[in-house]
Amino acid sequence: MRLTEASRRTFPTFGLLILGALASPVWAACKMPLPTPSLRLLDSRTDADPMAVDAEVNQRLAKLDGTDNLQWAELLAIQAEAASLMDNPSRVREAIAAGRQRLGQLSDEGIRGSLGFRMALIEADSAVSPAELAAALANLTRLEPTLPAESLQHACLLIMRSGVNRRLFHNDDSVRDGLLAHRLATEANAPSAAADTAFELASTYLRAGLLVDAIGMADEVVHYSRSTHQLGALAHGLQVKAWILAEMQRYEEALTATAEARELNLQLHSAVDVTYADQGRCDVLLKMGRVDAA
Repeated sequence: MRLTEASRRTFPTFGLLILGALASPVWAACKMPLPTPSLRLLDSRTDADPMAVDAEVNQRLAKLDGTDNLQWAELLAIQAEAASLMDNPSRVREAIAAGRQRLGQLSDEGIRGSLGFRMALIEADSAVSPAELAAALANLTRLEPTLPAESLQHACLLIMRSGVNRRLFHNDDSVRDGLLAHRLATEANAPSAAADTAFELASTYLRAGLLVDAIGMADEVVHYSRSTHQLGALAHGLQVKAWILAEMQRYEEALTATAEARELNLQLHSAVDVTYADQGRCDVLLKMGRVDAA
């Protein structure tokens, strides 16, 4: 299969634009436990309520000893992910830049490596401009040889690189990385990472007009996210599924999926994603010929 420029142009303009911006969270399987046990519960709440987590991080940073570089780096990594889920790329960049300064003060190479890898994934997931995406792609490719081959960490890097390639319209590279990541995650018994790969593949297949493949991958994302109560991932999976259903002319199902995505994004205080859901509903209504409602 070759995902050509011609196949890309078959995808509707609205969905094409939004797929370039809609980010997926860094799944739990791709995040090694934080070194400080007392921060792990806070870290685990990031997906469910990134705004509350961001506020708590600020409170903790205000009380933290300025010389405790480890906890500063951990808290800034959490803050970067919360900012990513709230669609605030400038805040992501600020948190990662500050976090990397703190990492540079640590002597433990293992901790530096694990937290640095997490920050690289978040940074890549939040890249927006062509220059940021190109830089993220180069950074991920540079990191790849440092990871154990065919490991879960390798799968996590490939997931993110698949997403960056998708947003750069490198469709063949996106599918190549995505299929390998899906295999590695499945073999590592990491269903969360496999579901994250499925999100990237669903998006790329949708752009290429491969709707049967796309809906299968979207269903995997929705099923896993719903079963594990990962609300941000569920909202994104439902939105992509809605676009696929619309292209399959299954309009009522598409309206139901995008309505649920909207409600979840309201809970997550994600104004940008609420707007995507509203525009998605408008797009479906237009396809149905309901111009006044749209």
